[in-house]
Amino acid sequence: MKAIHQLLPNLSYGDAISNQALWIRGVLRSLGYRSHIYVRYIDPAVQHECSYFLDHKSESSPQHGVIFHHSIGSEVTEYLKTLPDRKLLVFHNITPAKYFRAFRPEFAALLEKGTEELKLMASLFHIAVGISRFNAATLLRLGFPRVEVLPLCLPSELGDARLGLRRVTRIFRRRFTILYVGRVVPNKRFEDLIRAFYAYRHIFPNSRLLLVGQYEWDDPYYGYLLKLATELQVDSGVRFLGLVSWSRLRAAYAAADVFLSMSEHEGFCAPLVEAMRFEIPILAYKSSAVPETLGNAGILFTEKRFDEIAEMIELIRVDRTLRRRLVMVQRERLEHFREDRVRSQFLHILKEFESS
Repeated sequence: MKAIHQLLPNLSYGDAISNQALWIRGVLRSLGYRSHIYVRYIDPAVQHECSYFLDHKSESSPQHGVIFHHSIGSEVTEYLKTLPDRKLLVFHNITPAKYFRAFRPEFAALLEKGTEELKLMASLFHIAVGISRFNAATLLRLGFPRVEVLPLCLPSELGDARLGLRRVTRIFRRRFTILYVGRVVPNKRFEDLIRAFYAYRHIFPNSRLLLVGQYEWDDPYYGYLLKLATELQVDSGVRFLGLVSWSRLRAAYAAADVFLSMSEHEGFCAPLVEAMRFEIPILAYKSSAVPETLGNAGILFTEKRFDEIAEMIELIRVDRTLRRRLVMVQRERLEHFREDRVRSQFLHILKEFESS
């Protein structure tokens, strides 16, 4: 094959799936392939990186390859079925629709559509890839015959976590900071982050909850979270930063003392790896792919007892020995996600794809 292109529903600034597509394109081009990204919805911030998905038609050929990223129902799926190209699936998992029905029923319908589409895809692809073993297990259950695992690769834009942290940390006034990074969506359970913060403020009042991730002002879920923070009287300590630049994201990580995840569904959870990179002790609810990504590099809990979670946060704050131990294990775990290691795994998958 001289050309391997990528198809996905959307390309967005800072999105984990989009970052992976951009990384894959970079690797393919470095190997001499002609490689472009084609999508249905284009974020203006990255419009120079991609083209509309129907423009791919002129590149379609039985001698070419297509990598399709699947995470939601999309018109791109129907287009993919018409192509004679050799096909590789990258499965990022699909959030269960139940989380969105109360807030965004139209989005829940797209998730349900994506789940139904996946059930009918096994015969389309020469090889399928899950970004975690958790995802790969789903593909195997649905009858995909050849399944590999390829973890996400940290974006180079995060830079060296050890450089310039004093400068970027000045963006935020110093207080004990609990951080979470992720889109403001119901499956990530931001309401539980706020409740845990409420419990922690009773232990250590001079603290704040920093929430980094895209949200819409008119999203009913975002409105619900603002109301909850106000009712619990912690709104002065909860900051929604929205979608931020890479420098501001680095600053948020640099300012953080603890990374807390309450998410109940993740296909990988890239921010866990980012937190490891910035040597932030991690507390996370044990769900979906979270324990696989985290390994033993953090504290997992199986029940959301907010008072106990608050006590664990305080233990990390006061016990320097525990903090150093957690960071040391995170450094070891981070080796699993090194760019050269992920690249080697991708090259193995690419060889299988070429010969399939």
